[in-house]
Amino acid sequence: MFQLLLGLLLFGCLASVWRPFAQNQRLARASESWPKVRGQIVEWVPGEQTALGTPKVEYAYRVGEATYHASTISFGLPAGPRARQELARYQQNDAVWVAYDPANPAQAVLYPGGSALRQLLANPPALLNLLFSGLLTVIFLALLIRDLLGA
Repeated sequence: MFQLLLGLLLFGCLASVWRPFAQNQRLARASESWPKVRGQIVEWVPGEQTALGTPKVEYAYRVGEATYHASTISFGLPAGPRARQELARYQQNDAVWVAYDPANPAQAVLYPGGSALRQLLANPPALLNLLFSGLLTVIFLALLIRDLLGA
């Protein structure tokens, strides 16, 4: 019974790490076909970064009669050095193209696409957690199956 509970706990840890990355990958793919509108940088502090090392930026954009604010630069990491160079040039009030989800206009991104895998690889603690939890889950599930089969 202990092995079952421990296996379920480890599987929960694995799922809690994997789920956000899988969701980001899904959004990255979907965002490639989203419509674009002109927006404006409303807050930009050069040098200030998120926990993943991407610049902190807030932008505003209009869809129909509604104005939205968002801060997502890319789902995953921006697509290469070109995006990073462009991000470094931003200043407050600069005009930008914003891709938004037509089903949920509050969901937007400056750089459609991106790679959640690169985000995972750039975040060593999350990657180690994923690998370690996955390995332990497989080991404990194998032990559980062995015990259930009476081997």
